[in-house]
Amino acid sequence: MNNLSDALVVETYHQAKALNLPSDFIGLIEKEMEERGLIIKTEHSEHNQLSS
Repeated sequence: MNNLSDALVVETYHQAKALNLPSDFIGLIEKEMEERGLIIKTEHSEHNQLSS
C-alpha cells in the first residue's frame, strides 16, 4: 500500500465500507490508515466532536 496516496487510502476505506466488503479487508485498510496517522471520520465521530 506504500504506493497509494493518503487520499486514495481514505477513499478506498470509504468505498469498502459503502460496499460492505469483508471486514478483514477493511481491517487492513484501517491498519494502514493508523500507521499513516490518518483519521477515520464518520457521521457518529463528527457528531461526538461537535458535542464535546
